[in-house]
Amino acid sequence: MPQIHNRQSALPSQFRPARGGGILARPLRGALCLVLPVLIVLSGPVAAQTPETEPAAVAAVRAELAGLSERISPSLAPARIRVRLSHSFSVHDIAFSERYLDNWSTLLQDRWSQYDLFYATQAEVLNDWSLAVATGAVTQTEAETVLSQALERVQTVAAAMPGWQDDDVSRLTDRAAWTDMAQEVGCCDALYYHALDEADSVWAASDSPDPSAIAALQLVPTPNIPGLPDSHPAASAYSWLAARAQGLEQQGDGAAADRRALVVEAELLVRLFGLPDGVTLPVGLDRIASEECLSAQPVAPLLRLAALTEQGPLRDQLMTRAQNRLEAQAAFLETQSHASVAAVAPMILAEDMVGPGAAEGGENAPPTAPDMAITADVPPASQPSAVAAANTPEALIGHLSSGNLDSGALMRLADAAEAFEAGFAPGDTLGLLRSLGTLPEAPATNFRTMQATGN
Repeated sequence: MPQIHNRQSALPSQFRPARGGGILARPLRGALCLVLPVLIVLSGPVAAQTPETEPAAVAAVRAELAGLSERISPSLAPARIRVRLSHSFSVHDIAFSERYLDNWSTLLQDRWSQYDLFYATQAEVLNDWSLAVATGAVTQTEAETVLSQALERVQTVAAAMPGWQDDDVSRLTDRAAWTDMAQEVGCCDALYYHALDEADSVWAASDSPDPSAIAALQLVPTPNIPGLPDSHPAASAYSWLAARAQGLEQQGDGAAADRRALVVEAELLVRLFGLPDGVTLPVGLDRIASEECLSAQPVAPLLRLAALTEQGPLRDQLMTRAQNRLEAQAAFLETQSHASVAAVAPMILAEDMVGPGAAEGGENAPPTAPDMAITADVPPASQPSAVAAANTPEALIGHLSSGNLDSGALMRLADAAEAFEAGFAPGDTLGLLRSLGTLPEAPATNFRTMQATGN
């Protein structure tokens, strides 16, 4: 059996760990240090803050941050990450891709280490608050009010982290399953290359945002005192999102995985801050995220490959994956109104779904799935509601579940699925995301820099 090409390096950009500076560069101490000499002149020498002398309002939030960080910390241990991924591989009968376990575990370690940086970002701003309260520039009450609101947002992110980790493990397990399939097929027929492409695109269905953006997400604002630039965490976060959306546009819309990560991040920002003032969306971000995912994981190619594959485990895998994707489409459509469904789904008309004995029953005899025929030759006026019902994901699931489908029937099902899926095009996702923030006049390396420059 020929060995599979190693395409591990073809991971989407949001999965590859950053090196050096940029968004992940540890920011310098808060801008308050720039005006510290002024505070010293006004208030006299300031003793270094220790846990014992730190103002109570700041110390309480710092303790909460430490507790949240400690809660996620055990899951970031390299040995535990490897065991976790290995267990998932075992449960899903991954064999060939076991050889990538060490490398892929390291990739997860790099990805999840950004969660530690997220807490470090918040704790660093607390140093500014500690100095501000200690010098009397901000009162304890003012600090408590602002920091308690920020802490609620931090807790929202903290609560989402375990789910992001679960999804990351699922993405790599799915990548391993497709890689195993390619190895089993062997080079170099259509299924081999399709399996490799599927392995490379699993992040288009990810439910976790770019961890680099989470690391730089500043939720604790700097103190509002004279001499410091105004702090607007929401505006900074949305502007950084908009800047990256614009960057992908300049690259020709970017990869599906990159767009999906930005939409998931935008959903998080809406949970944290709400939509920016004056911004309305034509459709919800959840719908955009779903359409991005469904567009990146079509059913039709799987059905066509199944039609070309002999009966056996490989064909069964393709059929199972096709059914899973149809179920995801059906679940999405259930969340939409009937009018939305009609707009989403251009149909291939169904006719003559004939089975054994149907002739005796006349033209109204119930169809049977194994001998189904799908054609586009029927006039659109003939029974539109029945036509639509015959080509929805639920109907296609029923045909797949019936079994005994020959290659011709699978090809016709693929044609029906392809026509239906054409309506899942998400539209101008990047343009919509860009509209959520104000683009800075010059590129900024991270939120702190954007904040300090007033962009």
